[in-house]
Amino acid sequence: MVQRIGIYLLIFAIVFVTIGNQWANFIGLLILSVLVFFPEIFLLKEKHARVKSMLSMLSVNNKYLHVGMERVAISAIKKIALSAEDDHYAVLSFPYNHQISGSYRFPKQELDAVSQWFAAHVPLAEVIE
Repeated sequence: MVQRIGIYLLIFAIVFVTIGNQWANFIGLLILSVLVFFPEIFLLKEKHARVKSMLSMLSVNNKYLHVGMERVAISAIKKIALSAEDDHYAVLSFPYNHQISGSYRFPKQELDAVSQWFAAHVPLAEVIE
């Protein structure tokens, strides 16, 4: 979707530059300059961080949950969103917790094991889909 907008803007810019009217040229050059100087606006960004093994990212140490490089007190975790995204991947996030913002996409084969890990290490947290 975002890449389509970039393509449409590029087409409009080329049309405006080639029209010949001063204002159209100005608008076309303005759009082209935005596309040239700020291309990251139109790059497709992933919603979730991809991990090869979610279980290797999880650990508990001194009443803190570590998920990759993020750390949060276990007592602060009330809900964990854990669900299958499609046939190959599952998603883990912490939707009602501002202390940990990560969202992770991992192989679906680990979904049951990750769910069991949270049941064993963070038993008071509710797992939601």
